[in-house]
Order: sequence, then C-alpha cells, then structure tokens
Amino acid sequence: MSFKAFHGCLPEEQKYGNRFLVDFRCEYDIERAAASDKLSDTLDFNEIFRLVDTEMRIRSSLLEHLARRIADRVQAVHPEIVHLEIKVMKLDPPLAGPTSWSAVTVKR
Repeated sequence: MSFKAFHGCLPEEQKYGNRFLVDFRCEYDIERAAASDKLSDTLDFNEIFRLVDTEMRIRSSLLEHLARRIADRVQAVHPEIVHLEIKVMKLDPPLAGPTSWSAVTVKR
C-alpha cells in the first residue's frame, strides 16, 4: 500500500510529508473461504486498506509507533488473524547520506 503522509520527528517531515509503503502479511484460517468462494467468508483487503489508511492519517513521530498502531487496529477488527506482520517503509528519508528507505516491521 502506498501513502503520502506526515510522519517523522523533523519539522520538514511534518510540514511537507513523505511517501510511505505499508506491507501487510497475515495468516488465518482460509478453509471457509476456500470452500465457499465468497468474499464475506474471508478478509476483505479493501477493508484492510481502509484500516491502514485511517492510521496513516494520524501523525506519528516514529515508524515504530505507527506500525504498532496499524497492527493494533487490524487485530482489533480481525481477531481471527493468528499471525500478523506490518512493515512500514519511509521512502527517501532525510538522513545524513543517500538512503532509499527506512523501515520498521511489527510481527505478532
């Protein structure tokens, strides 16, 4: 998932924003959906996107805090998820030297 957001500790990041990627991975029992072939029997990834988007709109100084909030929200709505991995990447972070991205991953 790709977002423009305003996370970071520096005033420039909070004012001008940056590009972020969020990688969502999870494990859950797929048997019901596999048998029925119905969206109502599985995770709706449009809903997952909306949950992540809601958290991306709330500013955080740290990627660690942001990744945890996303994981908390997804698990609160979908307790059937048995394993969750959220990776939040900030593209072209303002560091002392050339860096393509910085990232934090939360695993549960």
